[in-house]
Amino acid sequence: MMKLCLRFSGHYNIANELRNSGKKVAIIHCAQVNQGIIKLRSIYGWYIITIRDYSPANISFADILIFDESQRIGISQLVNIITNEKKFIIFSHDANQKLNNKSKAEDVVKYIEGTTVANNNYKLKNKIRHNKNLASFVQKFYDLNKIESDNLSKKAYDDISFYFINEIGDAKKYIEYLKSLGWEHIYLTPSRVNSEPLDLVRFSSSNSSHQAIGQEYDNVVVTINEHFYYTGTLKLSYRASYYYNPLETLFQAITRTRKKLTLVIIDNEAVYKKCIRIVNGEG
Repeated sequence: MMKLCLRFSGHYNIANELRNSGKKVAIIHCAQVNQGIIKLRSIYGWYIITIRDYSPANISFADILIFDESQRIGISQLVNIITNEKKFIIFSHDANQKLNNKSKAEDVVKYIEGTTVANNNYKLKNKIRHNKNLASFVQKFYDLNKIESDNLSKKAYDDISFYFINEIGDAKKYIEYLKSLGWEHIYLTPSRVNSEPLDLVRFSSSNSSHQAIGQEYDNVVVTINEHFYYTGTLKLSYRASYYYNPLETLFQAITRTRKKLTLVIIDNEAVYKKCIRIVNGEG
């Protein structure tokens, strides 16, 4: 068995090439099923199952297995797969894409990379959806110390917009307007059990950070509520109660963007001003 470790999300392109060359490919998606997966299954005949449905019997026909978002596999299940599976395996993962605050993503990735064949670990550097300007903004948005880490400013960030508003109702109207133009609103996943402030800015969206995993959209809108703030060390943080870490679900939502991103910033002038500093290149 050969194990190949990919630290990026180009695995669907690889799967397509393998399928076109006559290989039998099974993709095991380690997150929620989304519309993109449903389309690949129903229209194009791809074999994609979730990690919950994985078993040797379910993938017995395949020559090659691709584990998508493999940082989300439980350690015990991962050990069982690597120990017993005899097929060619591709693991695709990003340790930063961990949406549960109890996640052991770093440990999972470390284990995978420690058991793959030498020189079969590949990493994509500093690119998000092939959009270097978005990648630059995200890096600075999470850490203001990096505002001067490159020469990008103003014109480079033309596809990133900020809409500051004080009232939730007005934010909802603006988001609904963008949705009518084809924008995708991705809300930050709240707890299913306990009430959280993030519940108030879900609005009518049916697409959460979890549901958006593995998806890409040309134009994405995401809300920033009043509980996001910058620490004394200029790092983005969040001060209200949560189950899924909002910093991680926010990262997941933003990085679904292919072309244009809008942040709707609600009653949070401080964060809005920091965003303006970023695009102006003000260290």
